[in-house]
Amino acid sequence: MKDKTRADSSGLGLLVIFAVIVIIVLFVGGAFIAIVPAGTVGVKDTFGQVDADVFQPGLHFKNPFTGVIKFSTQTQKYYDPGTSGDNDVATITALSNEGLTITMGVAMNYHIDPIYAPQIYKTVGVNYQSIVMKPPVHSVPRDLISRYDFKTLYSAGAAADNPTRAKIEQELMRGISDKLKNPDGSSRGIIVEYVFLRAVDPPQSLKDTITSKLNMEQAIAQKAFEVQVAQKEAERKVAEAHGIANANNIIATSLSPQYLTWATIEMMKEHTGATYFIPIGSDGRVHPELMLNVGTGATSTA
Repeated sequence: MKDKTRADSSGLGLLVIFAVIVIIVLFVGGAFIAIVPAGTVGVKDTFGQVDADVFQPGLHFKNPFTGVIKFSTQTQKYYDPGTSGDNDVATITALSNEGLTITMGVAMNYHIDPIYAPQIYKTVGVNYQSIVMKPPVHSVPRDLISRYDFKTLYSAGAAADNPTRAKIEQELMRGISDKLKNPDGSSRGIIVEYVFLRAVDPPQSLKDTITSKLNMEQAIAQKAFEVQVAQKEAERKVAEAHGIANANNIIATSLSPQYLTWATIEMMKEHTGATYFIPIGSDGRVHPELMLNVGTGATSTA
């Protein structure tokens, strides 16, 4: 019994020792290994010394005292630091050349040149968006707004296919790209891919004026439509009156005495056995249009 207990204790001890050895190996081995995901590069920092070469995506062996800071080289959206909810649209407010307060929304796609990742890490750090990207993203649109009038900016923001919109977006892209360079004009490694003009909003007072003008134009258009409808109805009634008058003229000219006499005879043939009173005028002519059915007393006309 004692031998069995001693064997169990010995087995448990070996298991604990094995687990400790595995943990130490994993810990120590992890210090010698760096895994860089796809779409990123690893910047090597050894006690403050940054290596100019970067780790490309994959598995790498490294100095256990070297830290690896990962930088994404994929296309990224610019998120405006400080904007509520880290919005991907930067909101800039400035005065147009007319002195109107204009609010412009700007979005941007960019990527990091992997060659410049060590330089960005050394000179700016990982918070490069808020340090070097936010100032030009705000200052360039502000300068652009000051050069244009409200009508040009508003029309560019309202229509996606407006040529002015493409022109303004190109100006924003060139301006922001230039401002992202180093002070000596060399590249910092932040590549702007495209700048999007999201919206252009006028001050509220001007919005109210525009809305009032649009409502008035709609009311005028509705009244013009009603006038056109009334004119068409009047033309229809005139045409109808002319038609009735022409029909009456045709009927009046076609009801000759000979036709009326013939029509009377034909009617009497169809109603044999009935008694009719046919008056004769002072001129000796028969007046069939005044013929009376003596049996019913009703006036009959041919």
